[in-house]
Amino acid sequence: MTKMVKKLQNLGNILFIIGITLICLTACEKNTVEGQSEVEKAREDFSKLHSGVVEVWNVNTNEIEQTLTFKYDEVGILLYSLTGVSEGEPYEQYCNGYETYTFENGEVTKVSKGSVNYDAYTYDFRYPMTDDEYLYFVPAKVAKTNKSEDENGVCYAYEYEPSVINGEDNLGELTYFSVNFYFDKEDTLTHFEECSEYQKDGETTQYHYKMVISQRDSVGKVAMPENIKKLTESAEK
Repeated sequence: MTKMVKKLQNLGNILFIIGITLICLTACEKNTVEGQSEVEKAREDFSKLHSGVVEVWNVNTNEIEQTLTFKYDEVGILLYSLTGVSEGEPYEQYCNGYETYTFENGEVTKVSKGSVNYDAYTYDFRYPMTDDEYLYFVPAKVAKTNKSEDENGVCYAYEYEPSVINGEDNLGELTYFSVNFYFDKEDTLTHFEECSEYQKDGETTQYHYKMVISQRDSVGKVAMPENIKKLTESAEK
């Protein structure tokens, strides 16, 4: 796994931090919650997208912290462009199927296919933000379920007992964790939210992130991010 993907998974130190071990250990447990069939179908549909755009919003600041544009080529190799901000600094990553460019700390580095540090993402070896596990859902561990409806569609909210969640230790004690799945009138998942609360040294910190899915199977071209494009073109002159 590349340094960039590790950074992606830890963005904001909170987004989608649940341990894979929990999912593996509970996969055989049986439990049914309201909205389960709709959520499971939405997760499956998401993982089958040929192309799309995923935006991750920090709801507390009303800012987009990362945007992924992706598309599989004719042989099933993932092409993608990732832009984001970490600790106030911009970062970018771009893969054309043969090279991966990373912009970080004002510099661009390149890793080519065949290198031990090169990750070729495919339908079978998925990029984290295109996998169904990115939309966290473990019915066997759901403590509370709530269904709400309005003129836009339906929301299924699932609250988990903090004790069964593998959160980030450096954030403190996890005291609250829930996820929300929002569907439109056509039963299409429009966005996913993750809410959590941590206590550390007598202080409580709340996190609220939203993932918005758009341009499903309609991305024409995956463009190189601006900083990577500018610096690589400058180096070639």
